Amino acid sequence: MRSHSVCRIISILIISAFLLFPVATWAGHDKDPECGDPTAWARFTSVVLKQSSLGSTDSAVWKASFDHQTNDILIETDISNSGTSNKGFIAMVGGRIMLSKGIKLDPGYEIDSLDAPVLSIKLLMIVLSRVFPNGPTEVVGSIAIDKNDKTGIKYATPSASGYIPAPWLVKGNIAKASENNLTFDLALTFPIEQRNKNDQKYTLLMAGEFSMLNHAVFLDSQSLNGWTTYGLGPRQIKQPKSTILDYGATPSMEETYKTIGDIRALIAAENHPGYRDTTKDFTGFWKEKCDQAFGLQIMHYGNEGKYSVVFCGPGGCGEPSESRLTFITEDKHWEVINEDKLIQIGRSGDRDTYIRCTKETNPVLKYTK
Repeated sequence: MRSHSVCRIISILIISAFLLFPVATWAGHDKDPECGDPTAWARFTSVVLKQSSLGSTDSAVWKASFDHQTNDILIETDISNSGTSNKGFIAMVGGRIMLSKGIKLDPGYEIDSLDAPVLSIKLLMIVLSRVFPNGPTEVVGSIAIDKNDKTGIKYATPSASGYIPAPWLVKGNIAKASENNLTFDLALTFPIEQRNKNDQKYTLLMAGEFSMLNHAVFLDSQSLNGWTTYGLGPRQIKQPKSTILDYGATPSMEETYKTIGDIRALIAAENHPGYRDTTKDFTGFWKEKCDQAFGLQIMHYGNEGKYSVVFCGPGGCGEPSESRLTFITEDKHWEVINEDKLIQIGRSGDRDTYIRCTKETNPVLKYTK
């Protein structure tokens, strides 16, 4: 989880100036009262959010369109920071392929441009769900908001996370313009933890609207001319004495896609789970080296004989229900050497060899010196 990169983004947006999609859920997350649930507010398919901090001229404006059925996202972004502006588009097709157009992205941190607006919109929805737990149906006319909360807010994407410590206060106004249109103007004030224990607070300003699209986010016939494409997913950055485990966006090296339809076709092919082999059982915990404190939990999920494959570390495991289910055998992402040795094949063609270290699926994992 790359929470460090998101802390960097949040620092830029808050300190120097300042959905629904699958989230890697760690063990015990659903029992944590700080883990916000934006579900009640996630029905909207268009969100405009202007975000800034009190006393600053810097801001971020995001105009986001969502398709919950196809997992498509299109975000028009305009970030103003220290007198400079970074405008363009960031998008995701089928929850698998990220796109960018016109916007400058930092190499190695490309996914931050998607994490920032998605995290911010998710935070907005969670705050509103604390005020209106039954969702937007509670909003009638124009309502003044003035709410203190003693429970912090944790929010995340598969690649990043954020935290609003308690106690926090949200004040402002929300109004129902029509059945499918709400406008809001909010100020979220929360403490910033300081080593000198000064009672320092920051106020995050959020204004914009929720609405519903009357068209698809992307048509299959849409050209990708001018767009850069990136593969999304877990990746390993190998260094001489260590391996960094990450989730990010990797620029596509080939001009594979000409249209949105080409991306959908590739996703369909990549999603093929292979075929069931009743002569083998891959259940267990798999690592590149058995003395590592992290690895892959592979176990049956559902009643079709498929497996969930999730990453685990000392902090816990991903949620099997949110993983890509596979038979492993004849899945293009895997090569079966034998029942205790597998090769995972990345989108870029990288091949990582895993061995089954135990048939237990939840072994104790801890770092050793």
